[in-house]
Amino acid sequence: MEKERPTRITRREKLLTSKEVAVRLGVSPDTVNEFARKKILKGFKKGRQWRFRMHDVALFEKTFKKVA
Repeated sequence: MEKERPTRITRREKLLTSKEVAVRLGVSPDTVNEFARKKILKGFKKGRQWRFRMHDVALFEKTFKKVA
């Protein structure tokens, strides 16, 4: 199985913080960070903070709603 290549972030893409993602998903920011650490939710570190692409969060929401 091939490793997933990291995608480049364009300047136009909306990046969300853990807190913003938490509000969208209805969970705590700590849960969002745990999802990112466990690679359940695709994200990346910018300094010490996690950042998430809007597109990746939307895909996660779609998948998450099917499971819940």
